[in-house]
Amino acid sequence: MGKDLEIELTPNKRRRVKKLFHTRKGQDLARRMTDCLIETAVVDGNLDPRGKTKKQFHDEVLKYLRDIVQNKAPIAWNIDFRSGLLRQARRLRKNKKREEAVLYYATWIEHMLNSMVAAIFRRRKLPDDWIRDFIKESGLKAKYAFVIIILSDKRPSKQQAVSIREVADRRNQFVHYKWLYYQEEKGDELKKSYERALVQAEKIVRHLQEIEKRYVKHGLRRMPRRQWQQS
Repeated sequence: MGKDLEIELTPNKRRRVKKLFHTRKGQDLARRMTDCLIETAVVDGNLDPRGKTKKQFHDEVLKYLRDIVQNKAPIAWNIDFRSGLLRQARRLRKNKKREEAVLYYATWIEHMLNSMVAAIFRRRKLPDDWIRDFIKESGLKAKYAFVIIILSDKRPSKQQAVSIREVADRRNQFVHYKWLYYQEEKGDELKKSYERALVQAEKIVRHLQEIEKRYVKHGLRRMPRRQWQQS
């Protein structure tokens, strides 16, 4: 207990693993894993493409990956559920399941804000307990304001903050069944409130994705397949 887990492979199994990465599927798997490592390093501040040519950043990435291979740097990547949450939210919206769609949109928004909060703290080399406490003790509006001010040095959008609150309120209304005592004639009004929340949710998604792309990932693009293979 307490020691790093080491997996001993027989010579035959080593050959089978090596052979796997010579196949098309194996190369695609290796590429996706490498992309994930690079993206996590940029998000956490271990790699920074700003102010560098493509070649300079490429050389920096190769050095970082070599350090990992040589055990000079830890392997780190983030577990991210956002793409699945957003696909499900849009699918539910398309199928007119408004309340469930709002639930998934609101969860995506919270995951996105938490992810950017974590990036800010990790870039400052603060331990994860700071991240957990901040996320636990802060509301969505406070997280949004914090992220915008720290990352962009701009004023947070009051309209976006109000929209985030509206989507969260509709989510809570559905989860906690707070329409239990609504009169039947208010059904149309309730339906419209969820439709408005869904329109707002898509605008929030685009807004937060742009913030992440510009200030967290710094416009990072995945390495083209040919360039990756030549590396």
